[in-house]
Order: sequence, then C-alpha cells, then structure tokens
Amino acid sequence: MKNFLVAVVLTLLIMNANAQDSLGIRSSVHLGAGIPNIFASDISNINGTSTIPLLVGYSYKTGKLLAFGILYQTSNISTVDSFNVNGTKYGLDKQYFAIGLRPDYHFGKSPVFDPYIGISLIYFGVNKTERGNVPSNSRLKNKIDASINFGGQLGANYYVFHNVGIFAEIAYGLSYLNAGLSVRF
Repeated sequence: MKNFLVAVVLTLLIMNANAQDSLGIRSSVHLGAGIPNIFASDISNINGTSTIPLLVGYSYKTGKLLAFGILYQTSNISTVDSFNVNGTKYGLDKQYFAIGLRPDYHFGKSPVFDPYIGISLIYFGVNKTERGNVPSNSRLKNKIDASINFGGQLGANYYVFHNVGIFAEIAYGLSYLNAGLSVRF
C-alpha cells in the first residue's frame, strides 16, 4: 500500500507539471481497481487473504490518436500461519506489483467516448516476506522474484464531465479487467 501511495503522489506531481500545457488536453490519469486478482490462486489450497489489485496510470497524447503511458498496479496476498515445519508455524506475505510502459492508439472521434487499444511492456515483481517462527533452513527469506512480459489492452474512457469520467479495460497485468476514475487535463 505504501508503494501505491508513492505512485499516486508521483502521478499527481506529473499532472501538476503538465497542467500548464497550452496546446489543450493531452494528459490523463487513471485511478482504479482490477478483477480478478490473477495471483489469488497462490492461496487457493491454504488459509489466507488477498486484496484486489489497485492501479494508477498516466498517459500523454502526442497527437490526436497516439498516447504513451505508464501504469503501476499492486496487490497483496497473506497466508495465515499456515505452514507447519517440525511443529513451527509461520506465514508468508507477498506483494505483487506490475510497472508497465504502454503506447495506446485512440480510435474514437467523440470527445466524450474515447476507445483505445495498445500494447504493454510489463515488469512483474513479487516481494515475498516470511513472518512468525521462520525455520532456519527456509529458502525464501525476503526474496524478490521478477520477470518482464508483453501484454495488451483494449478499453475506453467515458467522460461524464468535461475532464472527469470513468474507464474500463481488458488488459494483461495483475488483473484481466480494470475500471475506475479517469481525469484528463
């Protein structure tokens, strides 16, 4: 959650820096959530909890049709002291995150309805932290796993007010369906 708040603050700073662009509306910010948490299957056979993936994104239109953006998405999974090794119980917390660069092609002609399609280069990571009475022979011990993948997205912004609207997209990240608030400036 701390990393998510840092990403929101950085996005707001970028918004402020670009808000003085006299060429018109070029920037937009997405704040939302995704469903389902595709990593929730990590706890399907054990007792634990997961959070829905939260996201913050920023995009900048270079013209009428092409935009370049960045997206940060995070989700947490926590087991409830479910591992038992030699009579010692301990748990595992995982923070999943994805940071993606994404060019989008906006093919709508309306200022209210703005559909787009794009590709993504995504850096996935998971920070694994053990808690409780961790066995001395444990191999995890605060380990970070990471990978880089390609993805895609198909979505739309619908602006209820001049600069404020909602968005929904089918995408590849920590979830398959993302939705939330869209603000352009």
